[in-house]
Amino acid sequence: MKHKTLILASIIAVFAVLIGFFTISLKKQKNAEIAHDVIEDTKTSTEIQQSINFNSTWLQENKKAIKEISFVESYKGNAEKATTIGRCPAYLFEGVVYICVPDKTVVESSMDDCFKDFESLTTISGLERLDFSQVISMNSAFENSGIEILDLAEVNLSNLINTNRAFYNCQNLNKIRFSPDLHSLRNTKWMFYNCSSLQFLSLGNSTLFLNNASHMFDNVGASTFCTIEPTFKISSVNDLSYFFYQTHLTDYQSLIDNIDTSKTTDLTSMFEGAQIYEADISNWNTQNVKSIDRLFCDVSLSSLNVEGLNMSSLESAEDAFFQCSGISELKLNWTSAEKMKNTKRMFAYCYGLKELDVSCFNGAEIICADDMFYHCTALNKVKCDGFTAFSSSRMFELCDFPNFDENKV
Repeated sequence: MKHKTLILASIIAVFAVLIGFFTISLKKQKNAEIAHDVIEDTKTSTEIQQSINFNSTWLQENKKAIKEISFVESYKGNAEKATTIGRCPAYLFEGVVYICVPDKTVVESSMDDCFKDFESLTTISGLERLDFSQVISMNSAFENSGIEILDLAEVNLSNLINTNRAFYNCQNLNKIRFSPDLHSLRNTKWMFYNCSSLQFLSLGNSTLFLNNASHMFDNVGASTFCTIEPTFKISSVNDLSYFFYQTHLTDYQSLIDNIDTSKTTDLTSMFEGAQIYEADISNWNTQNVKSIDRLFCDVSLSSLNVEGLNMSSLESAEDAFFQCSGISELKLNWTSAEKMKNTKRMFAYCYGLKELDVSCFNGAEIICADDMFYHCTALNKVKCDGFTAFSSSRMFELCDFPNFDENKV
């Protein structure tokens, strides 16, 4: 009986080993089939590279199950045959949370939309092995992705020109560091829009000769306070509208001091809604600025220095200081603002202002001055001679002027 039992046990053991071997073989075979289906080998006389077959049936069926992407080991010893990264369609990688770069990988000249909408992606490992030397554009590269930390301090971004919407709506982004040399950068519009969780940002120590920086830091740090290292400078920028719109930063003044506005024409809403309590822009060259609409609108300022600015090109200041209720003193004494056309609600709801001199508008023919000083309840003295206002409805309403008759203005 024991002998029969031992024989039966041996048969079962052998059968189990065979089953195990078959399972392993089947798994390997299945992986090989998947690899053949997903990875296409293309060979030419000048290069050998592996690329993803985005039409793969397996990839389509398992797109939510894929959690990790690894750029396969490239051909060692020959940098010209390194793996090349281009656009990765997010709809095929909905579940990816981790990307690994195990070996030298060349990034194409355009990274536009490269990881756009990778909402689950949190980590990219091996960034230092990415060769960015050919990259000139990163438009929407990480837009709407879940990336948390990016360290680009050691990569070559010297040819990078466009970063429009590069990190647009990356609400999980906590920390990002760039390489020191960004001298080619020109367009940063919407670059960090709604990076509401960002706590630290370093843009190296370059001087950025930007054309358009509109909305660059719009809503940055809204969920926390962000520190932006003031080691970089901005020069020759044309558009700074909404630049700090609704931001929460630990330091504004150091950044303000590093901005050259000599070619700037638009400052619309630059600081609107920002958590800034003191600001001094008196050193700015504003000779080409045409609009300061909502420049400091709805800002909790207690101190603001705008003295001595050259406003010779200024045409519109609608809502410029709207609801700056914490300011008790504001000295304009600007260089002639004769081109001013719109001062609608310019100082409305500035409850703390007691005196104001706007004689810098001397000679101006203002089309609309409606509600210009509306609800400035502490205001009891205004010097505003020398300009014409074609529309001035409720211009001084609810101001503290004894025996005031608006009809005589």
